[in-house]
Amino acid sequence: MHEHVNYFSKKGIFNLLNQFNLEIENFYFKNDTGFFCIKHNTKKKQFIFKKNLPNLKKCKDIFNKKILNFINFLKDNDKNKIIFYGANNGLNNLLYAASQKFTINTNRLFIVDSDSNKWGRYIGSLKNSIKKPNIIKRTDLICVASLSFYDEIVLNLKKNNQIINLNDI
Repeated sequence: MHEHVNYFSKKGIFNLLNQFNLEIENFYFKNDTGFFCIKHNTKKKQFIFKKNLPNLKKCKDIFNKKILNFINFLKDNDKNKIIFYGANNGLNNLLYAASQKFTINTNRLFIVDSDSNKWGRYIGSLKNSIKKPNIIKRTDLICVASLSFYDEIVLNLKKNNQIINLNDI
């Protein structure tokens, strides 16, 4: 369920598995990845319904604030070469949403990924192809976009680069 587990609330994932007579025996989350120990449930299905739906206006406000923060980040670093480490759908969506409100200078934005299957390919919101991480030498700024592999990426990067967690913007 890598990356996509964040599409579910805890109750939502429990209800989904419950539909197939499965239950989560144990779980934990790290960054945006959920780890589950799932077992077959011999009990009759019971659904958990939350009486109060989430406040969608609050969710929209948080989302818009994140987009605005990202746009301000790009504006504040308009002279810097920015490398996003981790080609993923979340980064693609963030770049697209920001581009709807702000003209992004894509000439200074680059994406790298450790997955060789992604090299030379593109995400929809950026005209530059995905590069090998070896282009990271004397860049101004590295923004880790792959939260699932954040710790591993940071350990592999040289200490003379400024590193930003995309989730912190």
